[in-house]
Amino acid sequence: MAGISALGNCIAALSAAGGRRAGVHVPFRDSKLTRLLTDSLGGNTKTSLCAMVGPSLQNYDETFCTLLLATRAMAVKTHVRVNERTERSNDGQERQAS
Repeated sequence: MAGISALGNCIAALSAAGGRRAGVHVPFRDSKLTRLLTDSLGGNTKTSLCAMVGPSLQNYDETFCTLLLATRAMAVKTHVRVNERTERSNDGQERQAS
């Protein structure tokens, strides 16, 4: 459960006032889960999150917390850009690959 809690902390930091761009510390190294998801959460990727909820009253607390996490995750804004690949020719010059 510590990994999910750390994931919530990372998402809260990223969604708060611009996240990484605003100079806010994002605790990616707090758990193995967040360390693995560093590129997905704050890097140059498009990421999807599926929130699984249950209709039963027994699952109300978990469903509520899941929806709160999903709401915070929707507020995370990443700026995705296309990575350009360069190739070296035999004479040592770099050129842009198509």
